[in-house]
Amino acid sequence: MEMAKCVRCGKLFNKVRLPVCQPCELEEEKEIFAVQCHLRDHPGESLEEASDALNIYLEDIERWITEKRLTVHYAVGQGLKCLFCGAPIVTGRICAQCAEKAGVTPDQSPRSSRPSTTPARSRRDDDGAGSATKYRRE
Repeated sequence: MEMAKCVRCGKLFNKVRLPVCQPCELEEEKEIFAVQCHLRDHPGESLEEASDALNIYLEDIERWITEKRLTVHYAVGQGLKCLFCGAPIVTGRICAQCAEKAGVTPDQSPRSSRPSTTPARSRRDDDGAGSATKYRRE
């Protein structure tokens, strides 16, 4: 196990698989469930709209999709794109066709093993002021 800095709270922890410590992982699981329920109840809503409605960072939602902890079905042209060909995907980083060409399964898609350089974030204000800051960590 390697020591890592939690991307949510900034504490050092023994990293097993996720870039967050165990208390933050439990909090994220609750937020992931809330996002899943919200998007199921509001089909066609964008990630930005869900982020605003739930007061959850857009960056976190996109990270959960990349980590394959959250699967979202989008309207064409609205969601994530394959890193190689730009085709729409619902989870991970590459589409099934590019994974096949690369000789890996989509579950083995390329992942960055670099430690995160993102500083610990502070929670945004409850009033949601400042549209540019609500989508990025400070």
